[in-house]
Amino acid sequence: MPLIDIVNEVLENAAAPPLIDIVHASGSLTREQQARISDRITAAAIAAEGLPDNARSRAIAVIAWHVAECVFVGGKPADHPRFDVKIRAFAEALTDQSRSELVERVTQAFSDEGGDGRTVWCTFYPLQPGTFGAGGSLVSYDQVKAMTCA
Repeated sequence: MPLIDIVNEVLENAAAPPLIDIVHASGSLTREQQARISDRITAAAIAAEGLPDNARSRAIAVIAWHVAECVFVGGKPADHPRFDVKIRAFAEALTDQSRSELVERVTQAFSDEGGDGRTVWCTFYPLQPGTFGAGGSLVSYDQVKAMTCA
């Protein structure tokens, strides 16, 4: 079976980077705001990894929202919403410029929904070659790129 067919089969029902987790305090955003922010962050993350913004790329890009009951800053409950955005992406796909642009676009997505950009913190977790698997197999950036560009 050709490699692209194997990758397509493995990723058909699996997620692949970009994988993003967002932690925020309960009540910080409505579901509608989360949906708008998610759409914008998805587009930004796909672009940062150099993938085409198409149905295949979007089908494997995952954003998970995690609601914290309470967020503390300096040992006291936060007096305004804070957002911790954890971004996992293939290391070889990201450059300093693409990470910088992604941080700007993520921050702007929250700011446009009424948030304070200074309280949006982005942390990157670059996935080194051989450290991501889906469907029982290791999956590389080159495989994902080939699958999304097919």
